[in-house]
Amino acid sequence: MDELLNQVYHEIIYNLLIHPPNQALDVLKTHAQVVDDDFLQVLRQTVTTLAERNCQEDADFLNKVVLKIEESGGCSTLLAQVAPPQATETPAKKVASPEKKPETPAIPSPEKESAAEQLYNQGTQQFQANQYTAAFQSWQQALQLYRELKNRRGEVNCLGKLGNVYQSLGQYQQAITCHQQALGVARQIKYRQAEANALSSLGHVCYSIGQYEQAIEGYQQALSISKTIKYRVGEANTLGNLGNVYYVLGQLEEAVKNYQQALTIAQDLNYRFGAVNFLNNLGNVYASLEQYEQAIAYVDQALTLARTLNYRFGEAYFLSNIGKIYLAKGEPDQAIVYFEQYLELIRSIDSQQMEANALHHLANTYKIMGDSKSAIANYQDSLELHRQTQNPQGEAITLSCLGQIYQELQQTDTAIQALLDCLKIATPKALPTECLTAGHHLGDLGLSTYNWQLSSQGYEQAIQAIEHICSGISPLEVRSQITKESEIIYPKLIQACIHLQETEKAFSWVERWRCQQRLELTDSSLFPLGEVQPHLKKYERLQQQIHALHIRRQSDEMKQLTTAGVRLNSSATFKTESEILDTLETEKQKVWEDIHRLDPVRRVLFRSNSLSVAEIQALLPDTKTAILSFYSTEENTYIFVVLKDKIVLHTCEGESREKLQNWIEKSWIKNHQNNLREWRNQMIEFLSNLSHRLQFNKLIFEHLLDCHQLIIIPHLQLHHIPFAAIPIQLEDQTTYVCDRFNIQTISSCQMLNYNHQRNQAISSNSMAILEDTTGDFVLTHYEGQKLAELYQVSEEFYLVGETAMVSQFESLIKQVKLLYMASPLSCTSEPKVDAQLQFVEGKISMAQMLESRLPDLLELCIPYVKMESKTLTFSELNLRIFNRFLERGIQRVIYPLWSLEDIATSLLVWFYYQNLQENNCSEALRQAQIQLRSLTGQELDQKYKPEIQAYLKQQKESKNQQKINDQRTLLAWKCQQDYPFESPYYWANFIVYGG
Repeated sequence: MDELLNQVYHEIIYNLLIHPPNQALDVLKTHAQVVDDDFLQVLRQTVTTLAERNCQEDADFLNKVVLKIEESGGCSTLLAQVAPPQATETPAKKVASPEKKPETPAIPSPEKESAAEQLYNQGTQQFQANQYTAAFQSWQQALQLYRELKNRRGEVNCLGKLGNVYQSLGQYQQAITCHQQALGVARQIKYRQAEANALSSLGHVCYSIGQYEQAIEGYQQALSISKTIKYRVGEANTLGNLGNVYYVLGQLEEAVKNYQQALTIAQDLNYRFGAVNFLNNLGNVYASLEQYEQAIAYVDQALTLARTLNYRFGEAYFLSNIGKIYLAKGEPDQAIVYFEQYLELIRSIDSQQMEANALHHLANTYKIMGDSKSAIANYQDSLELHRQTQNPQGEAITLSCLGQIYQELQQTDTAIQALLDCLKIATPKALPTECLTAGHHLGDLGLSTYNWQLSSQGYEQAIQAIEHICSGISPLEVRSQITKESEIIYPKLIQACIHLQETEKAFSWVERWRCQQRLELTDSSLFPLGEVQPHLKKYERLQQQIHALHIRRQSDEMKQLTTAGVRLNSSATFKTESEILDTLETEKQKVWEDIHRLDPVRRVLFRSNSLSVAEIQALLPDTKTAILSFYSTEENTYIFVVLKDKIVLHTCEGESREKLQNWIEKSWIKNHQNNLREWRNQMIEFLSNLSHRLQFNKLIFEHLLDCHQLIIIPHLQLHHIPFAAIPIQLEDQTTYVCDRFNIQTISSCQMLNYNHQRNQAISSNSMAILEDTTGDFVLTHYEGQKLAELYQVSEEFYLVGETAMVSQFESLIKQVKLLYMASPLSCTSEPKVDAQLQFVEGKISMAQMLESRLPDLLELCIPYVKMESKTLTFSELNLRIFNRFLERGIQRVIYPLWSLEDIATSLLVWFYYQNLQENNCSEALRQAQIQLRSLTGQELDQKYKPEIQAYLKQQKESKNQQKINDQRTLLAWKCQQDYPFESPYYWANFIVYGG
């Protein structure tokens, strides 16, 4: 049932009680549009509630009204008896007109009718008492009886109720199924009002799980029907629901428009409970727009109307809302006035849970005002009430607030105890948001007091909450908020572990951070779902349900109100939700196992899957291989040296995140972008300084003397560094890292796991070459020829220039083991990170390349990546792009970590193939460095200036483009042969732009 329609029912009941008994039928006639079978159920329930509260006189009167309606055969029959014929020809009456008889009519059974009605009413009472399982069983039995009786209206009503209970339990798919069935039956019997209600209910479910477009669609269909049948109360409510969706989406103008329309209809109908809510909603929108005076004006109107209606719970809520607006406005003194009125009213109503909320608001306001003593007193009173009402979430939040205020007062022991008590309730699974906040503050307390064990304990709890919130598919806005927290907490936890000399644990958290970052940067929407589609959709749906349930737990005190004035049993609700969350988590784990079984590659899209230290060490092929995992904190930069049998920590003292990373950003990256020639001239000095700051000599002598291969995992700006070209001092001789070690660069040990496959023999036609598809990189012809010769690549596996077709490329990528793409990938980040290859006939996106699994493609070389991102750092964009290739089954991706103008890195890629059999490019690199020291850009200009000028002149005068390209090719190739430390790509551009 729509919540606002429920409020209408209680307004009618209120009017029955305040008018003389002989005017009862007149009251019902006034609201004939909405007095229906659902109203009768609410009326019965109110009789029971009043009797339980010892309001026997009112209970007896309303029971007489119930008996009168039942004796008359129902609400519509009673109103038909007392109202003139023309007054009963309302849309509601038309909808209630008899349907055509079924072909096989049911045999009348008064006993079954009575039993069905009794079960239906019983379910309503159980649902209101949060006895969801019992309510579900009652309505299921009633549904069965109604179907046997072929009572289609009863069937529709039960299906709607079952949909509501499924939604309350967070079982949204089942709720959708029930409402869709109700919709189908309502359409069959042409029950238009029920059809509108079912569509609106479907909108509610979609809204609950964040499917806002679907919610809008459902509401708009319901709105259209309500307008057609002149069901104006339904029209107003649906407009209000549309306003809620637009408000959540941040489309505030649309929200105002819908709320205003809803308010106008409610005022025309004298639908005061609707009007009071729409006024308050308008106030909320204007508060979000920071138009505080207008916001206060609207909520104040709602407050006045609530007082007129004697709607005391609404009055209390609106007092609280005005207080919040004044607080947002920066007027805490005025906020206190309203919060105190709120508290006074709630105490007169005797609602302990709302009293606890009022005290909490007062405490927050006193805290902002700097009155710590009053804040603590109110928090303590609020805490006591939460405990009395068995509200664990309220208790956890209040304990966290107490811990924070004691922390500010430097009452450390008291603060620690409050936060520890909070974390006993707010576990990462049960209350992840509260756990994150409390754990973060507890960790900070440990950090400030040098209590590293306490610090580790708090931050671990916080990170487990982060990982739980972001596990699987979480809404993007949630992930972006959590990312900011994780960027702060992970480094602090790692630092605490290092202080505790727990090296393995610190390294493990570094890897978990990297895997979490990969998860946050992965956009699974670019990948087709394929054979595991049903499982992936089910996994996503379960995650959405879990997220929606957690969001419900964070809602304000309006969640605890009912229009009859009966507080929800928060303890029972919390317990039920916790049981449902456990069930959903168990079911999600089973689906995850199915995905793992069917598609072990795709599973990485959904979980961080960090490896244990033992698992990482098992991936190392031998004792001669080491992992160097870099990580910078606020104090130092650390290098975790992971060997087959141990893990040690190399500390670069004083090289903090800010100091080292900012230096790289300024001296290496910015200089490369803004002054390429100066960057080249300073390369040797920079790399020498970096070697000194990272203490590479000490690192090698102490830990790596027996190693021949390094697997390097950079951090932040270190992703831009060509580690192979870093100079080291061995045996009084300057050499380079690549002289001493074979080097592989990966983004995390998780990637190492993907690449851990057996070597496969490379045979003829195991390699495809994509060369210069745009005509911009003519020198790739020489690279392609060299590779084709090495691997005996046939013509059909060699795509070049205008003859290269998208269809050919799509075919080859599925057949070969090695793919060398000498044409640039152009990467963007807006609106979604993707990459494209340009062909003469068109483009192919990375998403299209990866439409199907590529298990046979062992190695992919991408020498040139053109970055066009404005919002992501290079390392983030790099992680997104290359993870996608690895996630599709490709075992190894070779890439230069930045543009081809990086001399050392592009040279490594170039000579990786030229010297593949020897697997050694150190001599070429050494010669490049020697020539770089002895040759400046000006000397290059002087040596080749005449030839370049002649070429440019020919280019200007000649109309033979092929001849110009050949001339450029020969000249550039000559440059490259004389000075091989530059890539041919560089020389091509050097000549085109005249040096």
